[in-house]
Amino acid sequence: CLVMPYWLRVCCNCYCLSLSSCCILVADCSCDEIAERDNFVCHICSDLVDMSLPRTSGLGATVDHVIPLSKGGSDEPDNLRLAHWACNVRKGSKVYG
Repeated sequence: CLVMPYWLRVCCNCYCLSLSSCCILVADCSCDEIAERDNFVCHICSDLVDMSLPRTSGLGATVDHVIPLSKGGSDEPDNLRLAHWACNVRKGSKVYG
């Protein structure tokens, strides 16, 4: 996974493109680590995330900001959770939970 500085996040939209090519905004956390920490389960719908699917398949992996950046959330690992692309898009900038 690439570690992207905050100012570059616009180019990748903060979403994992796939397990092998994704953008994470914090230096000490990777997509792999977030997926493993979250037991490969989408934090929104609680179903398993197939990490081999491309992001835009709907069931592909993304990294969601639990508290969106637009609502004062951060790029810290405790604010990042694994989510399906479709779940993440549906959630948008709402605060989950």
